Amino acid sequence: MKAFKKYFITGLLIWIPLVITVWVVSAIVGAMDQSLYLLPEVIHPDKLLGVHIPGVGTVLTLLVI
Repeated sequence: MKAFKKYFITGLLIWIPLVITVWVVSAIVGAMDQSLYLLPEVIHPDKLLGVHIPGVGTVLTLLVI
């Protein structure tokens, strides 16, 4: 039973920070994608390409900075 408890706690210590990191990065990329709404609709990447590509707002934000 001690080994199970040890492995369970070790697993939690690995997975919880990993899940939180993925969630935070996803939220940041989503927020940066909102910067696309500042562009005129004629040049939105969604309209030009016909498909939504996550992360385009991040690239645009980093290029502007």
